[in-house]
Amino acid sequence: MDFIMKKLNNIQLRIIGSLIEKEYTTPDYYPLTLNSLLNACNQKSNREPVLNLKESDLDNELEKLESLKLVQIDDASRAKKFRQRFCSSPFGYLNTTPAESSILCVLFLRGPQTPGEIKNRSQRLYEFKNLTEVEETLSNMSQIENNMIVMLPKLPGKREQRYMHNFSEEPFLNESSDNIIAIDNDFPDNPEIEIKSLKNKLEVIKSQIYDIESRLDYLERKL
Repeated sequence: MDFIMKKLNNIQLRIIGSLIEKEYTTPDYYPLTLNSLLNACNQKSNREPVLNLKESDLDNELEKLESLKLVQIDDASRAKKFRQRFCSSPFGYLNTTPAESSILCVLFLRGPQTPGEIKNRSQRLYEFKNLTEVEETLSNMSQIENNMIVMLPKLPGKREQRYMHNFSEEPFLNESSDNIIAIDNDFPDNPEIEIKSLKNKLEVIKSQIYDIESRLDYLERKL
């Protein structure tokens, strides 16, 4: 799987994660039309951050994903439909279990997560029996022969370890990206809300800097 490791960009990961999610949660409406996929990528629930992608953004990346055989286009009907071939699908890139696929999906859609967050946020995809099952699955996915995820150092003041997928070297999407919806623009005249929003953004930036430092540390130890 080395040929795709660390090669995908954030929009491609959002596309793949959205397709995996809908394959599990709304199978009757899967594969997805371009419009349905766009709505899935931009939806406001279970996404961190919320994006505002356009069809042209998806067209460009879907073409690349199809060339990598990570997305398949079904054009038998009047409208083209898209299905993922990244994991746990016939002739897919990765032969993952449902538990592993659900973890990758959550990490693609929401960025670094703790085992507890993964358990809570993957319930519609796969129901882990307990936290131990999550941790065992994460351990297997991080082994050298799999190398699907990496364990990040703990954030200052946090007790739980966080995990991130290993399919991109791009920094995780943040609120400075062009396609991200600014959620605080509705309250320009409320200083209290503005201050709270700025504090939240600062925490996000601190977390992202820490993620980048953690990735560099991980890469240095691998060299």
